[in-house]
Amino acid sequence: NLVEHAKQMAQKVRASGQSVALNPMNSYYRRLVHNVFADDPEVMSVSENGPQRFKRIFLKRRTK
Repeated sequence: NLVEHAKQMAQKVRASGQSVALNPMNSYYRRLVHNVFADDPEVMSVSENGPQRFKRIFLKRRTK
């Protein structure tokens, strides 16, 4: 479920160009999300600190 949710959120990021924050999660789940986008040419995920750590999904910057 988590991987499918992350992929759906990545589609929203691709469509809108806006980053999306996922719900707080433990390190195992953050690693799963990271691995989903490790080889993706357009989207990346970054762990962010807060009261609890969470993942944010971004579009990768395009270089010319």
